[in-house]
Amino acid sequence: MNSKSPNISQEKQVHDATAAGFTCLKPFQTARLWVSSWRGTLEDKSARRKLEADLLAMLSEPVLRHLPERVQLDDGPDAIKTWIADRDASAAIFLVQDNAGLAGLMFLFRPVDTPKTEPLHLGYLFGETSWGKGYASEMVIGLVEALTDGPVMTLQGGVDVNNPASARVLEKAGFVRDDALCSDEIDIFSRQVGSAQ
Repeated sequence: MNSKSPNISQEKQVHDATAAGFTCLKPFQTARLWVSSWRGTLEDKSARRKLEADLLAMLSEPVLRHLPERVQLDDGPDAIKTWIADRDASAAIFLVQDNAGLAGLMFLFRPVDTPKTEPLHLGYLFGETSWGKGYASEMVIGLVEALTDGPVMTLQGGVDVNNPASARVLEKAGFVRDDALCSDEIDIFSRQVGSAQ
């Protein structure tokens, strides 16, 4: 899940986090990043065309290399439109922008038919031009801070066991490895956020 080896660990069919009852995340800002839902961008024809071009440039082979097959970009003239539609149907997607423009994407989702009490899964990817800048750590820490005053919930992130940098990103934000949920290929990290209301 880090900027050098993005990873979305869930292979199950998933649905929009807002449909799963996750509605407390408003746009948030860190020292260098602005994170907001891509919903408004998708609904504006001009902004959507720019996003499509930006994503085509960002979703290079090195960026997609560690992502599951279902998240790969297909060939063909409508590949980016299909990729956007598939992501939009499977998660709440947030644009991560820096001063230069689109730096990456953040995904929040729950597996289909899971109650609101189940963990909310976190995934993200960053374009190659954003690698090595500490953006992943900054974004995840910013997300945790943005959720501080919301309802109590558990966030989970899965990282490839061969990707210790991603594990460090989550640990810096207070996530703890959950041995009971880890597999031979994926380490699962969890963290509680929010406050009792």
